[in-house]
Amino acid sequence: ISKQCQQLEIINLENCFSLISDDFIALKNLKNLKSINFYRTKIDHRTLIPLIKNNYLHLEYVNLGACQQLSETDYIVKLLFSKCLQLKALDLWRAHGLSQNGFLSIIGERVNVDEEKQNPHDGITDELLNNLTTTVCCLENLKELDFGWCDLPPNFIQKFVKNCGKSLMKL
Repeated sequence: ISKQCQQLEIINLENCFSLISDDFIALKNLKNLKSINFYRTKIDHRTLIPLIKNNYLHLEYVNLGACQQLSETDYIVKLLFSKCLQLKALDLWRAHGLSQNGFLSIIGERVNVDEEKQNPHDGITDELLNNLTTTVCCLENLKELDFGWCDLPPNFIQKFVKNCGKSLMKL
């Protein structure tokens, strides 16, 4: 796909649950994506992180709902909130592995670094720990956000809306 469709802007593989994680590898080389929908697929962080890094200037719509094989979810969400400044909609319904620390990092609150050190991360530990404490609420275009079925920390919604909710239309 990345060789034949270099100008691809939208990719929707929603509910393609028969694809295995290796089937997504070629997608990480795409560089013009505005919309990615991986709802209920087996995409993993080894493909998703480079894909986001290659497309962060353009990404507007991201659906990672019910991606049960996704790990490093805290880092992925942090990356989306800190780099994808054009983001308009983010669906994290039933996001697997999004911790209390991950949520707190979204609103720029101090996280429990000791807790993060106890949970080994696959190859990005230092980058994750170094970046979790910076403020990331700078998404002026964010209109839709779905945190359904996620274990939100106390007062998170209130703090999120105060810091990041200026343009929200759906929460």
